Amino acid sequence: MKPLFISFELIFIFIQFCNGQNDSSTVYISKDQRVTSKDSAYLYEIVTKKNNVWHGKTYFLKTKTLQSEGDYTGANCTKPIGTFNNYNEDGTIFNTAVYNDSSKYYRN
Repeated sequence: MKPLFISFELIFIFIQFCNGQNDSSTVYISKDQRVTSKDSAYLYEIVTKKNNVWHGKTYFLKTKTLQSEGDYTGANCTKPIGTFNNYNEDGTIFNTAVYNDSSKYYRN
């Protein structure tokens, strides 16, 4: 099975879920990477404020295993910063995306 990870451009959709939240928000995501209801979800992401950044953890709904994890600047969750780890459904890491200002690079 080809590994699936969320396109960080999808984060723009999460703005409405992150704006104005003080603690955390949960967003459900379909296999085609669209925001959906819990009943139709393949993944879910929990976004939590942590000091002055927002920390997102995305899980496979069926297995509840971690799919992706990383930080965003600001409550709008549109700009990833630092390291994002992306995992296969069996829990093994398949890549790491590193964001520095507006640039991104991958390392395996």
